[in-house]
Amino acid sequence: YATTAISNLAMALYEKDPVNYYRSIDMMKSCIKSDLNLFGKYHPDTAKTFLNIGGLYSKIGEYDKAIEYLDKCLNIATNIYDEHHQLVSTACSNLGGIYFKKNDLVMAERFLKRCIRIDKLLYDEHHPNLGVSKFNLAKLFIASGNFNKAKSNLLDAREIFWMNFGSDHPHTQMASEKLKELNDR
Repeated sequence: YATTAISNLAMALYEKDPVNYYRSIDMMKSCIKSDLNLFGKYHPDTAKTFLNIGGLYSKIGEYDKAIEYLDKCLNIATNIYDEHHQLVSTACSNLGGIYFKKNDLVMAERFLKRCIRIDKLLYDEHHPNLGVSKFNLAKLFIASGNFNKAKSNLLDAREIFWMNFGSDHPHTQMASEKLKELNDR
């Protein structure tokens, strides 16, 4: 599965040299063409390449392009798997984050809640992915002024992080700091 390796290499290239992001995008677009030719539209590698290129567009602030590619990933993932798959959850999480950056809180909430529903089915209630999803939803609730829901999600996230990583981990501390900010309001 060389195209997955090349797609991952393109992300690493971007991390090393973000100024030349267009090289990474060109590499990923070549991977998409290869994936479509080799596997067809509905293949996990094709979906992952769309996920990677959507992530790269998000990193460079081209959110509409990111949404375009992440939607393609989500479409493929829900067609080859069912709704309850890690790739579907990841695409939903990424889409929620992008809509949050675009200040479209309704769409962001929709995707983040979908991600949490999937995570609850995939993992136990204390899995770190669920903690991250709840933390992200809490940030959205803070932005929308729904502080009670934000606090509830932050408490859940902090507990999950503490159980998995301890009190000194950056995730635990970040959730604790957000809770303190909420309590200081």
